[in-house]
Amino acid sequence: ISNEFSKILLGYIATIENDHLRAYLMPVVSGEHGRVVNNHAHHSHPYLLSKLCLDIGIDASAIRPLNFTASFIKALRKSSKNTMFGFGLIGIGNEKMLLKEYKAVEDSFSAHYPDAIYRPFLYANINEDGHHSKLIENAATSICASSDDAKEFISGAKLGIKARVDYYDKLLAYSVSNK
Repeated sequence: ISNEFSKILLGYIATIENDHLRAYLMPVVSGEHGRVVNNHAHHSHPYLLSKLCLDIGIDASAIRPLNFTASFIKALRKSSKNTMFGFGLIGIGNEKMLLKEYKAVEDSFSAHYPDAIYRPFLYANINEDGHHSKLIENAATSICASSDDAKEFISGAKLGIKARVDYYDKLLAYSVSNK
């Protein structure tokens, strides 16, 4: 999901007509992609995830998304439908929802791996997502001019939340059935 989300986010922000909003949201893109040093984005979330896979012995190139993962990614791609809808979908349905999930992810990793292996990826996400969701929330608030805008935001947030809950339900069912 990490690599696809980075691309979706970049594409979504490019669809926003207001140049001031695009500029305001660029730290969200930068946070997901990281700075380039010596031709390499050592802190990009997709890179950190592929490094995590390597460190725990998984060949990242062999990973293929399951159907329910593809469905979740498809829902995120709907972010460009409308600026306010996208703010709700990405800001609430993705970035903000993840904040409460990180403790469980950290507990799971810490039970099986040393800190040094999972900390870079996990903490990059923890440190960025709270900031990202706040930036998106502020941007949405700054342009919310009508009840229709608010409805679009809420509609996007509901779709994002539903897609994430469906994803986790299916992930749990898959995990239980493939023990």
